[in-house]
Amino acid sequence: MMEPQLVESNMLLIVRLETNKFQKIHLAIDILIVY
Repeated sequence: MMEPQLVESNMLLIVRLETNKFQKIHLAIDILIVY
């Protein structure tokens, strides 16, 4: 059984990574639209 605190921090890390990925994709789309 994992500690709830550990699980929560892992979830936050995953969310942060997903958000970062999404922002990069969004940025790439913005660049494509500009050019």
